[in-house]
Amino acid sequence: MGNVTESRSIILGSSPCQIVCFVLLFLGSFLVSEASWAKSWYDQLCYLRFGHEENHQVKAGTLDLSTLSADTYWDVRGEVWFFPGVLLAPHFYSDTEWSGLVSEMKAQLVPMSVSYQALDIKNSEHTFGTFVLRLRHAPKFPLLLRFDFKHHSSRNFLIVRDKVQDLGGLGQISTEPSLNKHYFGKSNQNYSLAFEDDAYLFTQVSSPKSDLAYSHFFIGYQDSIEPTLFIQDISHYLIDGMFLIIFVYYILLFFFRSHDLSSLYVALFSLLSFSFMIANLWPNTPGLTIIKVFTLLNMACNACIFLYLIDKIYRLTGQHVYRIWLFATLLNLLLGSILYSIEPSWANGPFAINFLNVIVLFSVTFYISAQYRMPGLEFLLPALLISMIFQFDIFRIVAMGQNEDNGFRVLHANLVLTVAFGLINAKEFALTFRRSL
Repeated sequence: MGNVTESRSIILGSSPCQIVCFVLLFLGSFLVSEASWAKSWYDQLCYLRFGHEENHQVKAGTLDLSTLSADTYWDVRGEVWFFPGVLLAPHFYSDTEWSGLVSEMKAQLVPMSVSYQALDIKNSEHTFGTFVLRLRHAPKFPLLLRFDFKHHSSRNFLIVRDKVQDLGGLGQISTEPSLNKHYFGKSNQNYSLAFEDDAYLFTQVSSPKSDLAYSHFFIGYQDSIEPTLFIQDISHYLIDGMFLIIFVYYILLFFFRSHDLSSLYVALFSLLSFSFMIANLWPNTPGLTIIKVFTLLNMACNACIFLYLIDKIYRLTGQHVYRIWLFATLLNLLLGSILYSIEPSWANGPFAINFLNVIVLFSVTFYISAQYRMPGLEFLLPALLISMIFQFDIFRIVAMGQNEDNGFRVLHANLVLTVAFGLINAKEFALTFRRSL
C-alpha cells in the first residue's frame, strides 16, 4: 500500500498531470456551452483554414452576395435548384422566365453535400442533370469560388446577362452512364468570377450511377481566400508526410529491435493513417466505397492503439490486465464490425466508437498509472485529451443527424497520438540506454 500511495502522490503532484487536470476542467466547461461551438478557432484548427471564415446559407436556391466583404470569405451551404435528366443550356433568365422554367421542368431544391458521400436525390433515378444557383448583388471586387468536394463529372458556367463564361470542370459530361467517372476527395480547382451584376451559375453533372451531388463551396475576395486555401492544401500533404516519415523510422527500428512490438504498432498506426490519403487519391471510385475503406482503416487504427497499450501494460502488470485489454480490443473490433455491417454507408458510427475508445483509454491509463510507474505518462495523457477535443464534435454531428466530413478530426487526432507514442518509445529507449552504461 505504501508504494501505491507514494506512486499516486508522485503522479498527481507532477506538473504534466496538473496540466492534464486543468485541461480536463477546461474541456468540461467547453463541452457544456453551446455558444462555444460558434467560435471559429475550433473549426479553423480542425480544417486548417485560418482565414476570416463565415458560414452562409443559400435560401431558395439564391445566394445574396451584398454583405460579402473583401476581408472575409464564406462557407456556403443550403439548397440549390436541380433539374433531373436534362443538361440545361446556359442562359440568363428573368424572374418571370425562371419561375416558369422551374414549374415546367419540375425542378426541385436539393441540399448541398457536406461530405464525401453523394446524397440520394428524392424521386430521381437519373445519372445526369443540371444544378443552378442564382447569384444576386455581386460585390465590386473579383471573387474566387472553390467547391469543397468532387463527386463525379461536372461542368460549370457563369452567365451574366448575355455573356456565358465556361469555367471548366471535371471529366466529360455524358448522358451514357458507362462513359462517366466518379471522383473522390477534396477539390483543388479554383474558379475566378468577375461580375458586378446578377448572374446564374450552371453546373452540368453526370455520373455512372444516380448519385448526383452539389458540394458546398467557398467564395470570397480572391486575395483573401486564395492564400487560406493554399495553406490548407499544403498542410494536408505535410501531415501525410509526417505519417510516412514516422512509419519508415519505426519500421526500420523494429527490424533492428524485433523484440519491441510497440515500435511495430506505432509503424502500423502511422501507415494506416497515411493510407487515408492514398484511398482519397484512388481514381474513379464511388464515394460510398471510399467511406467503407475509411471505416475499416479507422477500425484498424483503433486496434493498433489497443495493441500498443496492451504491450505496455502487459510489461507493467502481467497476465490479468493483459487479458482485460485483449478483451477490450476484440470488443472494439466487434462493435465496429456490427455498425459496419448494419449501415456501412454511415462512417460516423465507428468514428463515434473511436471517441469512446479514447475516453476509455484515458480513464484506464490514468488509473493504471496510479498503481504503476508507467513510462511516458506525461506524453500520453495530454495526447489523449487533445484527441478527445478533436473528435468530440463527431458526437454533435451524429446527434443532429448530419453527414459531415470527419476525416480531418480523426487524422489530426491520429497525428497527436502518433507523436505521443513516438515520444514514449524514445523515453523508454533513453532510459534503457542509460542503464546499460
